[in-house]
Amino acid sequence: MSRQSLAVLPATGHDLEPALHAIRRGRPVLLVDDRDPRRECVLVMAAETVTPALVAWTVRRSSGCLSVALTASTCERLRLPRMQPDAAGDRPAFTVTVDASEGVGTGISAADRCRTIRLLAEPHTVASDFTRPGHVMPVATADGGLLGRRCRPEAALDLVRLAGRAPAAVLADLVDAADGACVGGAAGTAFAAAERLPMVTIGTLVSHRRGRAPGLRRLADVACPVVGAPFRAHGYATAPGGRAHVALVLGETRGAEALPVHVHRECPTADLFGSSACGCREHLDAAVRAVTAAGRGVVVYLRAAPGTGPTLRCPAASPASSTDDVDVAAILRDLAPASTRTVDPTRPAFEEMTCPSVAR
Repeated sequence: MSRQSLAVLPATGHDLEPALHAIRRGRPVLLVDDRDPRRECVLVMAAETVTPALVAWTVRRSSGCLSVALTASTCERLRLPRMQPDAAGDRPAFTVTVDASEGVGTGISAADRCRTIRLLAEPHTVASDFTRPGHVMPVATADGGLLGRRCRPEAALDLVRLAGRAPAAVLADLVDAADGACVGGAAGTAFAAAERLPMVTIGTLVSHRRGRAPGLRRLADVACPVVGAPFRAHGYATAPGGRAHVALVLGETRGAEALPVHVHRECPTADLFGSSACGCREHLDAAVRAVTAAGRGVVVYLRAAPGTGPTLRCPAASPASSTDDVDVAAILRDLAPASTRTVDPTRPAFEEMTCPSVAR
């Protein structure tokens, strides 16, 4: 990609709107980790808009290792296990690498990686659409995005979702062409100015996400025995007439390490009427049984937004919204575990997903 084709936006410090505008137009953005003393920079773009030319441009200006930040639910759907199941804290939860199973050669070319990346962004892809190992590195992000964990993959995914793009973000570390060292600080600012790229800091994204949070509050707390276990039901709402959710809680949550958590999106046809057209009711029941067996945990039941009409379509047919992520993060902050792990009802064991910052 030529510099002329990228020169559509000036480098504007750490403003958010120019970065969102660039992402919407399929352009890259320079993300700055402002908590890193070196202020290292990461190239970020929406996975659904990448082109072979943009992939080639990114490879030449980065380490050549392209990651794709995905939601944990997408990784589960595509059967992408974490390469290090016990990854914790600020360590990215990389999964097995992948290539598209069809329409590619060796998988390493810009065109091949572009196809793989765009497939990862498609909402209806399945595990068999990919071969393993490959040349693209998916990374599972924490529930709640930056409100659940303050890391680069979460920041990249939040940026893309705030721009209205599909929840899949490409990120690559910016490196110096001469010595291959990671670029940050003044050198990163100079690069953005030369390439006419918008810059945004992780801190700016965090502030924006917190400012947009709907102020979810716990309004009810009642005993709710389920399958013989002493669960309590916590009711949450944003405001009168706003979204309302329920957290089914077993045991003490405050300060708990690796607290099992399952997030269930409302599916009336399955939840209320037992429809077998999807697996939602089965997954909900399995999650409750798993938490009961563990003796502690949380099942978050997310209700649909009011005023959206009957929600008869299975929620698994569409990606989770950023509002869902914000609400889950607010509920977990209220329950204040030290860290959490996801309950995957389709597997016999818990899959680790630590979020140590969620209680802060």
